Amino acid sequence: MVKEWRDISKDNESKQTIKPKGYGAKVSYTNLFLLKHSEVIPELQFKSEDAYRLYHELKRTYDKVEVKEDRGIVDFSFAGLKVFVENGYINMEKGHNKHNKVMVLSEFEKRPTQGIKVLKEYIDGLHEE
Repeated sequence: MVKEWRDISKDNESKQTIKPKGYGAKVSYTNLFLLKHSEVIPELQFKSEDAYRLYHELKRTYDKVEVKEDRGIVDFSFAGLKVFVENGYINMEKGHNKHNKVMVLSEFEKRPTQGIKVLKEYIDGLHEE
C-alpha cells in the first residue's frame, strides 16, 4: 500500500517532470537515483550504474542518443549505431553487422574519459566503412 505520493520533480536534476518518450511507460524497476537524474521514462530502465554511466558519457559526446530496451537489454541508438552492454562487454551493431566485445566494461568503469575516446575512435572507424 502506498502511504503517500510526493511530487519529486523539484528533486529531479532537470527540475522537470520525467516525460514519456517513444513506446510508452514500461518500467518494472527503477531507483531514486534514476528518478532524480532521468529526463524521459526510458532512462528509468537502467539496471546497472555502468550502463547508466556509459549512456551519460555517450549522451554528452553525441547528439540524439536514445534509450531502448530489446531482449531485456537496455541499448542506446545514435548515428546509425546501436550500443549495448552484455556479459561485461560493450558491444555495437551497425546495420546487420554486430561488433562484439568492443570494450571490456570494467575498463570503461576504471577510466570513463579514456574509454569514451576509444569508443569514439571505434565509432568513427565504423562510419568510414
